[in-house]
Amino acid sequence: MESFSFKSQRWFRRIVSPTARLMLVVCAVLLARIPVLSLRGRLIADAEPIASIVEKLLFLAVAIAIWWTISVFVERRPLTETGFGKKRRLLEFGVGVVLGTGLISSLVGVYAIAGWYRVSSSGFDRSAIASAVLVLSVTALFEEFLFRALLFRFVEQLAGSWGAITLIAFLFAGAHLQNPSSTWTSTLALAFAGAVFCLAFIATRSIWLVTGLHIGWNVSEAVVFGLPVSGVQLPSLVVSHLTGPDLWTGGSFGPEASAACAIISLATGLCLVIFATKRNTVINADGQDATFKITEQNNVTA
Repeated sequence: MESFSFKSQRWFRRIVSPTARLMLVVCAVLLARIPVLSLRGRLIADAEPIASIVEKLLFLAVAIAIWWTISVFVERRPLTETGFGKKRRLLEFGVGVVLGTGLISSLVGVYAIAGWYRVSSSGFDRSAIASAVLVLSVTALFEEFLFRALLFRFVEQLAGSWGAITLIAFLFAGAHLQNPSSTWTSTLALAFAGAVFCLAFIATRSIWLVTGLHIGWNVSEAVVFGLPVSGVQLPSLVVSHLTGPDLWTGGSFGPEASAACAIISLATGLCLVIFATKRNTVINADGQDATFKITEQNNVTA
């Protein structure tokens, strides 16, 4: 009887508890959407850019509150698991920004060499550019808290790192299905990008590198090079034109929907897999809780 009770408690920890937390997060985010949108409508009348910023900030606040509450009061796990308290967090964030900017720059460089990318003019509205950067940054931070700090960790406890990468990558891609010009090919290509973000989190066990990567990726793509980001065109430093086959350029959705971006994501992902494997930060699908090991590593690198 004691053996049965022990096994029951063990399986409850491995399956029921993470599943319940996963459902709690999803329900909380969905329910929070109602008051967030209502509050945004009351605070902002006709200023759409400001309304978008307020909405993103409110959703970010909700995501952080949910993450902190579950981590501290439900899981009772140290915040260092996601990189908080690390002294090198600014360095990791900076490296992520450089990496994200470099990946998009290399992609645009290939387009330019092929004769598909050209700039027709420059000149910009400073306030519009600042708003675009803020919206992209807050959106990236919100998505990283939701998909990596919350959902990924819960799924990883059930299916291991590789299973979590697969599921969260497609959930991340599916969250962009309602974006303009979205297609099945754009969803598949975004899943590759989502996998890269998951691997960046695994490699460092920190939210900072992947957040910098995400922000650098979005801001350079939309603001620096003037290309659509996930189907959305934002104010940019230049007026650019991207031609060429949609398969390789992503069409009106932007480069994220292209085969070229998928190839770059695959190559980056393989490098991150090697790095994560060497650091021993990959969790197998055997139900083993690596909390202590991850926390210890973050404390050592702090």
